[in-house]
Amino acid sequence: MNDHNRQFEHDYNDVWSKYREQDSIVDYISQRRIDRRVYYDLIQNYVDSFANPLILELGCGTGIDICTVAEGNPQTRAFGSDISEKSIQLGVRVAKELSSKISYFVADTLNIPFDDNQIDIVFSQGLVEHFEDPCLVIREQTRVLKRGGILIINVPQILTAYTLIKHKLMRLGEWELGWETEFSYRGLKKIGRELRLLEREVCGYQYWKSWWEPTFILRDFYDKLYRRNPWRELQPFLSIKRSYDTFWKLLEKKWGHYFLQNIVIVFEKV
Repeated sequence: MNDHNRQFEHDYNDVWSKYREQDSIVDYISQRRIDRRVYYDLIQNYVDSFANPLILELGCGTGIDICTVAEGNPQTRAFGSDISEKSIQLGVRVAKELSSKISYFVADTLNIPFDDNQIDIVFSQGLVEHFEDPCLVIREQTRVLKRGGILIINVPQILTAYTLIKHKLMRLGEWELGWETEFSYRGLKKIGRELRLLEREVCGYQYWKSWWEPTFILRDFYDKLYRRNPWRELQPFLSIKRSYDTFWKLLEKKWGHYFLQNIVIVFEKV
């Protein structure tokens, strides 16, 4: 294990220790599922396209994502991997809470313990941005995928105030998640071309709910007025609210990968 990975493991052992100390994580699981609904729905569409898929989440953290994806798919063989032993312990706890059958193991994501061309779907969230050379980690994920297999990468999107605040905190040594970067759609497409992957789709999801984030301020502007309006259940306010929400949902669906906090890109191994 190199020095970068040792530091990464140390940082995340501290993070997962805090979660393990909680008496209950039910509320945390519930909120995570709300925040990442778009992400889960995207993954589920690809899971449904395979008869008996073998799915691997790398950097599984709490294990909530792999448990959610595996739910309702009894034929799915689901694996979760993380470099942190404490993460795996937390994942086992979450799987028990959700009655999910997940096989967990500790591993360095640069050396995945699977043979070539073994897995149908590989996905990750909060992983690739921690590597100075993302091609290395994505190439290893591609290696274990079958031909026609799906690779789903979820990373921070570059054009957000979240990015600026994150780097400020990293300079101050106050960012608990260690070193990380962020990505543009253009940058991810370039990596895909270099690794000869076929792009299937891209999307964005979730706002950083902060007054530092301009797009969140715009998105929440009318909602804030609406919540304070004593006549909000009357016309024309109901129609204005529906129109405002419809406009933003269309904008998020078509262009969200340019302004939302997270960008998700899907590649196929050809």
